Amino acid sequence: MPSNDRPLIVTAAAIGAAVAGVAVVVAPALLPVLGVTLAAFTALMLVLKM
Repeated sequence: MPSNDRPLIVTAAAIGAAVAGVAVVVAPALLPVLGVTLAAFTALMLVLKM
C-alpha cells in the first residue's frame, strides 16, 4: 500500500470513531422514544381491530 494513502486511512478511521461515539451517545436517548412509539402503534392497532 502506498504511503501517500495513509492520511486517507487515518481520516476514515477518525470519521468511523466519531460516528460510533455519536451512536453510543444517541442510542440510549432514542430507546425511550422508540419504546413509546412502538407502544402507541401497538395500542392503535388494537383499537382499530376492536
